[in-house]
Amino acid sequence: MYQLTSVFLLKLKTIASLLLLQLLLTSAAPINAVMPRIVLPPKIIHTEESIQSADAELEPTTGEFNTKDGLTINETLLVDSLIRKTIVHLPKHYEAHQKRPLVIVLHGAKLSGWIAQAVTGFDKLANEEHFIVAYPDALHQQWNDGRRAGDTPSYGIDDVHFISTLIDYMAWKYNIDPDQVYVAGYSSGGMLAQKLGLELTHKISAIAEVSASLPINQLQKNKKPSRPISLLMINGTADRAFPWDGGSTRIIRISVGEVAPIMTTFDYWVEANGGPSELPQRKDALQKKVGGTKVSLRNTRTQNGKCVMLYQIHGGGHTWPGSEVPLRYIPFLGRQSRNLNASELIWEFFKRNQQDCQPI
Repeated sequence: MYQLTSVFLLKLKTIASLLLLQLLLTSAAPINAVMPRIVLPPKIIHTEESIQSADAELEPTTGEFNTKDGLTINETLLVDSLIRKTIVHLPKHYEAHQKRPLVIVLHGAKLSGWIAQAVTGFDKLANEEHFIVAYPDALHQQWNDGRRAGDTPSYGIDDVHFISTLIDYMAWKYNIDPDQVYVAGYSSGGMLAQKLGLELTHKISAIAEVSASLPINQLQKNKKPSRPISLLMINGTADRAFPWDGGSTRIIRISVGEVAPIMTTFDYWVEANGGPSELPQRKDALQKKVGGTKVSLRNTRTQNGKCVMLYQIHGGGHTWPGSEVPLRYIPFLGRQSRNLNASELIWEFFKRNQQDCQPI
């Protein structure tokens, strides 16, 4: 038992070390350095599949994948003459004829889809709850998330179109339920999730962000979603990358744009959904305190029946709460809350679609 525990801890520390190494190395590069684009004919490449489970077995006559722990597939698409990649995880006992929800998970700046896969733990939830997860990669490890041209090396890349094409592709190949397509994002991915909520609303049912806000540039456009959409926010008050009171977004002392205060973002989404309903806003304090953090909940039912919900983590940093990856080994990210599991909250929010706006 001791040996098993030691091996498990070693694996966790290894993942954390890889995260730290990637963050430190990539943050040292000039923020506006642009990698060369690969120009190819505009079409979708047929998938490159790499089955990463020895227990996987495809039954071609029934379209059923029999797997012990689910199935992970690497997909490659060509969108706008650019090669785009994503990791897809199918749950246990996936059957092509059965429509399933899709959760798209967007990684943070200078990270990648496989790191989002490791940190969030959505694969385990997908196996238990029978939904599909996609972890797309940004170009230059940075999404075009709504900030100004000088703040991101990906300005000009149409990531909204990429995600739209990815949804279409997932519907064609994996028979996803078009009425249950959800997007969750961390940091820069959380900003893109909100941008998608404004510009791709006809294909997305609900969105969630962790450790993110709206960039000032996006806020000033004052866009509204084409249809009602619910939003879950999970933010720490001690997040130095996305300050609670807004201002300059900094990663290791490098400024990467201006963001709105968290409560301004919350209010923006309430108004974007028609304003608050006659029901009073709920403010609940979750008194449980573990590891130096306390969690408060603020949620508003909007005029159109949707919900904007904010989990405020007092003292929380720029992390993914509840992750099994020990992010405390990366000190500049700040405190990681163990009071709640962000992935579980997000899936429960998506599953209920939060029309009742009750605490999760």
